[in-house]
Amino acid sequence: MDATEIYTGLQQGTVDAQENPVLFSYGNAFYDVCKYLVMTNHVMSTDVFIFNDNFFNGLPGETQKILREAATEASDYRTKLVLDKEGEAIKTMEEKGMEVIYPELKGFQDKLNGFAKEFPDLEDMVKQIQSAQ
Repeated sequence: MDATEIYTGLQQGTVDAQENPVLFSYGNAFYDVCKYLVMTNHVMSTDVFIFNDNFFNGLPGETQKILREAATEASDYRTKLVLDKEGEAIKTMEEKGMEVIYPELKGFQDKLNGFAKEFPDLEDMVKQIQSAQ
C-alpha cells in the first residue's frame, strides 16, 4: 500500500496495522486510527554519506579525515535529535489515547538464535550487526 493511503486504509479497515518509524507514524497522525504503538525497536535509523570512490580517494588525507569526522559528528547529532523527537512524539500519541507497548524482546531474540547458520552467506554480516549493538 502506498504511504499516502495508509491512514485511509487503517480508517476504513482495509489494513489492520502498519509498521513504520515513530516519527512517520506521528507525522501522519496514525494515533487517530490506531489504538496501539508497539515499540519493538527492530529498525535502526541510519545516516549514509556517499562519495564517488575516485573523488574521495583523490582528496588529501587530511580532508578525508575531516569529512569522516564531520560525518560521524553529524550522524551522532541527528541520532540524538531523532531520539528526542521520538520521545516527544510518543508522549503526544499517548496523550491522544494511543497505548504504547514495550514488549519483552528476549522472545524475539531467542527465535533468531541460529539464524546466521541457516544462511552462511550472511554470517559475517550478522556478527557485525551483533557486535555493533
